[in-house]
Amino acid sequence: MSEAVREWRFYLDDMIGFAEKVLVYTEGLGSGGLRSQ
Repeated sequence: MSEAVREWRFYLDDMIGFAEKVLVYTEGLGSGGLRSQ
């Protein structure tokens, strides 16, 4: 195996980090603001 296998917790941490970035990006936007982007 040339590529190291990452533990599932690291993938979960990546997903949580992504979700937090989405929340920050969309903070204060209504559904109309999201559609216009």
